[in-house]
Amino acid sequence: DGEVDDLTLNFTIANVVVLISPTNHSSVNTSTPTLDWYDFSGATSYRVQLSLNSDCSSPLVDTTVTVSQYTPSALTDGNTYYWRVNANNDPSTWSDIWEFTVEIGTSPTLLSPPNNGYASTTTPTFLWTTAPAATGDYEIQVSTTNAFNPGDIVFDHTTSNTWYTTQVGEALIDGNTYYWRVRRGTYPWSDTWHFTVDTSTASISGTVTSGGSSLEGATVVAYYYDSNKKIYEACKTSTVTNGYYELSGLDPSHTYDIACYMEDYKADAILNVSVSAGTPTTNVDFDLEHGTHYDINLHAGWNLISLPLIIDENVPIPAILNSIEGNYEELASWDAVTQNFEYYYVDPASVPTVNDFVRLKQFNGYWIKVTSSTVLRISGIADNSQKTIHLKKGWNLIGYVFTVTKNSVTAMTPLSKIAYGWRLQTVPSFQWYFLDPNNNYPWYTANPKDNTLIPGYGYWIYATEDFTLTIQ
Repeated sequence: DGEVDDLTLNFTIANVVVLISPTNHSSVNTSTPTLDWYDFSGATSYRVQLSLNSDCSSPLVDTTVTVSQYTPSALTDGNTYYWRVNANNDPSTWSDIWEFTVEIGTSPTLLSPPNNGYASTTTPTFLWTTAPAATGDYEIQVSTTNAFNPGDIVFDHTTSNTWYTTQVGEALIDGNTYYWRVRRGTYPWSDTWHFTVDTSTASISGTVTSGGSSLEGATVVAYYYDSNKKIYEACKTSTVTNGYYELSGLDPSHTYDIACYMEDYKADAILNVSVSAGTPTTNVDFDLEHGTHYDINLHAGWNLISLPLIIDENVPIPAILNSIEGNYEELASWDAVTQNFEYYYVDPASVPTVNDFVRLKQFNGYWIKVTSSTVLRISGIADNSQKTIHLKKGWNLIGYVFTVTKNSVTAMTPLSKIAYGWRLQTVPSFQWYFLDPNNNYPWYTANPKDNTLIPGYGYWIYATEDFTLTIQ
């Protein structure tokens, strides 16, 4: 007891900030490590210094924070940094100076089985990326706990590959949860991931590229449909390093539409993918076309919109409207042949009804009902070249697939077959605008006239006969 009391007394007398991590003389595998230290009694602020010099002179960072952590902006790979902290800007409380080295690429990034996901077989294959800044073989550990105590480790193997397939003699137990990590040589371990073995489930995996280059951070979703054509999201994930993704825990009784999207890229979809329990479905790959995005302001309630960018019409609605997920209830389109509305409901069973459509058509206009004012960000390809749209006699609800404004008088042909049209503005204020490119109704003053075609708006057009409209 006396020794403990003496140690406690000495620590108190020192009266300095005590650092926690990164530990002294360590390496970090990130350019934005979190500097952490113990709370200091009575401290309301902390001064943090980070320097390339061992005495913390000429600091790159000299800042004050109110919590006992600080994350610097991107640091340089290969550099050694020195850091210290004091409490309440009191020099007498300066901590010891610790050092760490940024060594990005010294630890692998785990790929599969996915973190917090499922393995559909008791002998899964583990995948990870290379660690180019490190040397030596890779070591993989699989454990029943995240502590990786010797008694908890299921297997510990060394391999020169960036994958390892569980052998029959070390098969995992169906229903159990496992933790795994990988390192190269004696360099730092990767993050720890965990998964559950469930042989009643299926999985889908692949890579996402753009022009042959891997895309990290793309979203991949597996959708399926019920008898009401309600769209269910079975699994969603993001691509990691090398563009790899895996969708796990899938019900093999469904077939899936797999959609992939990322801001400023044209979304893509692979339809009717079948899966089998215990047998991974692999090589479901995407190559996204790089494009741009366009923002459409929406007011709470109904808005009349169209898609100003080129999209893939096979992609399910939730993937196209991903930027307002959870903030829209239904859409309505117009069937010019039957002169009737068609509807899409996020939850058709609540109406109840069956969805008339589950994908968006490029040249249609749409009513969309949102629960609160928001911004719809559409990603796709900008193409302001000439477009043609087939119109039917009577009302047509069309989309304006351009990112620039045009004057309908000069952009639309033939004008002689257009009686008139309408555009609804909801932001910043609610206003119907009358489209009269032929000046057929010079006497009409109930609503303001505006013959401008504006990106993001849907247009009601009344045609005097069936014809093909050209916008140029």
